[in-house]
Amino acid sequence: MKIQGSYTYIYNLFGDFFSKIKEHQIPKKFTINFLNDLGYKSNNHRDFISLLKNLGFLTRNGCPTLRYYRFQSDTNPGKIMSEAIIECYTEIFLIRPKPALKDKTIIESVLKNYHNLSDLCARLLVDTFYSLLDLSDINSYENNLPEREGLTA
Repeated sequence: MKIQGSYTYIYNLFGDFFSKIKEHQIPKKFTINFLNDLGYKSNNHRDFISLLKNLGFLTRNGCPTLRYYRFQSDTNPGKIMSEAIIECYTEIFLIRPKPALKDKTIIESVLKNYHNLSDLCARLLVDTFYSLLDLSDINSYENNLPEREGLTA
């Protein structure tokens, strides 16, 4: 299950971070040094690497995947981001097929109880999700949302 651990304290930097990924040459391996080269030198920024792995942009050993290449070269990176968040955060789409900001509290509550998360982890997970959702073109993937079984609110 990819959803656990798919959060960061600094989700407000995603717009800038993903813009830099699009602008820079694709590394052979996405390392802490490459992250530093992008200007992200804080220990909190290291969460970006784990998140990229969970989103399917990097392999477990840090090599860029086809999704990374497609994100960088596609004229609609929001479509690629949609694909990534639907895959990573499937459970949220099972709770609310079209998550809106008004659903934030209920999604947080269901995930917290289902995964036995602390209040902080549940909030960060949902805040991270919504920050990524802002970078997506989720409407281009409406017909490919997961079937609703299991989790409900």
